[in-house]
Amino acid sequence: MQAQRVGGACMAWASSRGLPSQLACHKSCEAVLSSLNKQELRSFCSALGLSNEGSTSQMILAAVERLVDRQEPLPPEYVSLNYVSSLSGSCGGELPSLRCWKCGASLEPCVKNIADFQVGSWPPGDSRRWRSCESVVIPSLICHAECARNRGLEEEEGSGEAVRSPSLPKLQRRRSCRVGEFATIVGLRWEERWMGLQEVLMLQGEGGGGGAGLDDGLISVPPGPCLQRVALQVLNWFSMSSEFAGDSNYLPARVYLTRRAKLCCRGGSVVGFITYTDSPDKHFLLPTINAIFVLPHARGKGACREMLLDFVASVEGSGEREEEEEEEREGRGKSVTGRPAARAGTRMGIEQLLLALPRVLPPATLKQVRREVPCSEA
Repeated sequence: MQAQRVGGACMAWASSRGLPSQLACHKSCEAVLSSLNKQELRSFCSALGLSNEGSTSQMILAAVERLVDRQEPLPPEYVSLNYVSSLSGSCGGELPSLRCWKCGASLEPCVKNIADFQVGSWPPGDSRRWRSCESVVIPSLICHAECARNRGLEEEEGSGEAVRSPSLPKLQRRRSCRVGEFATIVGLRWEERWMGLQEVLMLQGEGGGGGAGLDDGLISVPPGPCLQRVALQVLNWFSMSSEFAGDSNYLPARVYLTRRAKLCCRGGSVVGFITYTDSPDKHFLLPTINAIFVLPHARGKGACREMLLDFVASVEGSGEREEEEEEEREGRGKSVTGRPAARAGTRMGIEQLLLALPRVLPPATLKQVRREVPCSEA
């Protein structure tokens, strides 16, 4: 039982290595490391015929590599490790290789650079939430420090020139192939095919609608697992990375697979997203923007404003319908006029947008909110 617990902790650490806990379906690396007793880990490594010397991380990687090489059935929730195990069991065949968009390193999937990427989870109360696994998980390829550094040193050795010790700043740059606080995600495996990060953001997959280039504008994200949801989570990962100082206070979006969302496209790829609730429910009494994000290089070009205006227009349109239905029920039968809606093609500044917000909520919704949220006495 003790060996199973230690083995499970080792696999959880390998499955979440390099990703933030919000995008890993298992515990974060730090949590697993703090929960492991090093003496138990040493005993576990000895039972596997491995050296029990070295750091905790080194022993965990060695143990996981041994478990995968044995080709024993692994728990199904460890999607990436099962994929690596299937590669080691296949006869011949060339392993897929992706080039890191950040440092240029060439990477092949192995235990050291693969992790489980969480596409999304089912919301609380959904019967699918705890069925087998809460999240929809796919393998991701991670560029770790040693991959980038070793490649640079091997190129210098193979060039025939005298190998000189790199300067400290250069060595530091090679050692930290990261996006902000996170190890760089190089690619994702979707529908039995590896896709580079740029391919994902261009939706170049079957059913994604890409390939010929995306037109500027908004794309509705269907509920459930799909390539659009994968792209949304990639943007969510960028938003949490704190790669740019202005994003340091950004809170990670809780991207449920049933939550309404739209992607914003510029220059043939996805550059931003908005998640929202457009009708009152038990969690949100008012139409609510849950999260909104635009990649830094695409800011100042109207992407955020377009998403905000689309949200206001869609909610205002639904509010007009609700008010008409309310008036019909009351027997007045009057049509609502004199309330201009903010349409998708309208150019509006932030001042006009703020002036439009009070018109979003129909009187019927406001009455319901006043009944459910009592005002405090002054």
